[in-house]
Amino acid sequence: MREKILNEAIDIIRRKGVHGFSFRTLAERCGIKSSSVHYYFPSKRDLILAILSDYVNLIKTELDMLKTNEPEPHSRIEKYIDLFLEWIKDGGYDKGCIALVVGNELSESDKEVRAVVRGLVRYHISWLADTIRDGQSAGVFRKDVAPDSFSPFLLLMLEGGSTVSKATCSGDVLKQGVGYAKSLVEQITV
Repeated sequence: MREKILNEAIDIIRRKGVHGFSFRTLAERCGIKSSSVHYYFPSKRDLILAILSDYVNLIKTELDMLKTNEPEPHSRIEKYIDLFLEWIKDGGYDKGCIALVVGNELSESDKEVRAVVRGLVRYHISWLADTIRDGQSAGVFRKDVAPDSFSPFLLLMLEGGSTVSKATCSGDVLKQGVGYAKSLVEQITV
């Protein structure tokens, strides 16, 4: 039941935001009583932190596996971009990245949420920068590219596309962002 509650909460939050749902609505979608939601998650904050924790673990696991399974840096970044598209597309283009939706709504009022979201963003940037450095060492990526500057820009392009896709309920902008991100990777390729 805990997983069902988490999955339904993620769907609602990605569509309506943190402030756009109640435990009563969540319980109705799960077909249970509101007290059952409170049994697993005493407060909305507990639920949000559980969602973020699971999401961070999922992302880190998938990126670690990608790094292990794809030793060639150029292919690894291409697959990262495709994976990013799948993470967003999986829930529908009318939904945003759960970490960004929560972070945008709560990061000013909740230091722990802010720390988790910042940590995830930093993890993405670090992962990308390490992959670019690997590519530079292997002679795949140009050495005049600064990995610590390029990586946040690449993530910004993808996350920005995700945000605009949510606002327009269309995947076109995200797909364009993915195309531009891939062309940027080609520009740094030797």
